[in-house]
Amino acid sequence: MIPYFVLEYINLGPVKIFVWGLFQALAFLLAWFVANHLAKERKIDTDHILNLVLLSLVGGFIGGRIFYVIQYFSEFKNFWDIFKVWEGGMVFYGGLFLAFVFDLIYILEKKINFWKIVDIMSLAMAFGLFIGRIGCFLIHDHLGVVMERAWFFGINMGNGVIRHETAMYELLLCLLFFIIFWLLRKRIKTDGIIFASFLIWYSFFRFLIIDMFRSFDVRYYNLTISQWLSILIGIMGLIILYKLKTKK
Repeated sequence: MIPYFVLEYINLGPVKIFVWGLFQALAFLLAWFVANHLAKERKIDTDHILNLVLLSLVGGFIGGRIFYVIQYFSEFKNFWDIFKVWEGGMVFYGGLFLAFVFDLIYILEKKINFWKIVDIMSLAMAFGLFIGRIGCFLIHDHLGVVMERAWFFGINMGNGVIRHETAMYELLLCLLFFIIFWLLRKRIKTDGIIFASFLIWYSFFRFLIIDMFRSFDVRYYNLTISQWLSILIGIMGLIILYKLKTKK
């Protein structure tokens, strides 16, 4: 079993580096590197990739915070607490939604091939999520429910309490998706397949594995908001995949 620990920051003399923030920064940088490589393979101007990554960063930050505030509004004591992002509080789907909106506006304005771009961004995002969730794992920000049976991958909290670690599950699932579709990317001839597959993959595992084991999220009719959104996103992914596979 994995012993419980919290690696919140690294001291480098007078400089204190916060681990979670470090891995979020690495996630965007490495996702940009992956997207850049894929853009060169597909002969897409890498300037577009840089612009899209920056838009995703801004949209992800704003959207993630807005959705968190909406979901946990009752926890804020006053209006100014909403802007205290350094105290934590982001929702992945909120960030994903607004980042997609910002990127879509840019794609339409620049008249870039939508399906090629979203394939690139999906693979890059899968790798970025893998890196970013390492930061969540190191501070154990997403501890789950107590395990009914003590499996070797559980987090040992002491006193016989073993919990699921949903951040670890997510980073491994995202890494697995990235490896599979990185190896298959040149064999997939239809643009948009990787994007649709990512929507299905992530929403399926987010619903069945990750959020099922989370213990601190607000639930509505026994499901978290992310699970409800996963249902919609999964259906959308299936529709897109069907349309892409059956189009002339």
